[in-house]
Amino acid sequence: MSNTSVTSKSVAKRLGVSHTTVLKAMRGSGGVSDARRDEIRRVAAEMGYEPSIAAKLLRGNKTGQLGLLVAGPLPVTGEAGFTGPLMSHFVHTCEFLDVPYHIEVCNCVDQESFVPPKQITGRLVDGTIVAGALGKPLFDWLESQSSFPWVCIDEPATYSVHNAIEQGVIQAVEYLHSLGHRRIGFTGGPHFYSTHRLGYEGYLQAMRQLGLPKPPENWVMQNGLDGLSVDLDTLVPWFEAMFKLPESPTAMVSHGMRTARALIYTAMKQGLRVPEDLSVIAVGTETDATASLPSLTSIEVDYQGIMQQAVTMLRDLIAGQKPNHSQQRFAPRMVHRRSVTPVAIL
Repeated sequence: MSNTSVTSKSVAKRLGVSHTTVLKAMRGSGGVSDARRDEIRRVAAEMGYEPSIAAKLLRGNKTGQLGLLVAGPLPVTGEAGFTGPLMSHFVHTCEFLDVPYHIEVCNCVDQESFVPPKQITGRLVDGTIVAGALGKPLFDWLESQSSFPWVCIDEPATYSVHNAIEQGVIQAVEYLHSLGHRRIGFTGGPHFYSTHRLGYEGYLQAMRQLGLPKPPENWVMQNGLDGLSVDLDTLVPWFEAMFKLPESPTAMVSHGMRTARALIYTAMKQGLRVPEDLSVIAVGTETDATASLPSLTSIEVDYQGIMQQAVTMLRDLIAGQKPNHSQQRFAPRMVHRRSVTPVAIL
């Protein structure tokens, strides 16, 4: 007799294995040895665990697994500040829901190197969440898979969830303005990514709304605009040249912690103090912000909310239901720390 209080996690805890292993064993899918599968099924039966939902999915020729496809040029994708938090919250959400999952990283940007994702072609998942650089080859291929459910994060698609980063950048510029800063610069990422393009547009919008003049070109670093990344050896000389200007910014908004650290490092080399001589606000996670010196006032993305919404939308699509909203946006929050101060009165 089944015991509804017993879950795959209960069985996994008893056996000292992951709950994903338990679900694979109960479904009879690959990745689990015959001996281990038999042991898991025996213990599950003893505990009264019956995966009725998984059984229904199996009868419907489904795997029960959700996919996360991290798309972008390698190795840049693996080093991007958004990848870790998204993967972490995807795993956490699936574990909380007791749903097995599969993660794949692929270079899906240019046509020459494009290879269709194995998790989809191999029928390893029932649907996938796409994060990263949704290049045209991948987008066109996904669109051609008319019956396959997918949801995109931070890039335009039929079903997508977005970080409203421009709202966070506008808030940051307004805050700096309220502290007396008028010379406010900006460092962004490659416009290949929608989030970096929107961040830059938010910066320009805030400057216009506050009646500030259009910033000089050498106050704005659009990191990787003509490519996909710029290393620190390129950033530091650019910042050095900026600080040598007759009038350099008294505050900077950085769309990325890595760039913010290069900015602070260069400022210190030039004899400038943060925040006394230069205030800095950066987009990034709490972990990165508090690991910096000084701890950075930050624009923090709601990765948890974004991923939970993406998973909800994907599960609706897999179940044949239309999500309540095809597009969702989550505003980031600004967290005040020690890298910002009112402008110095000269």
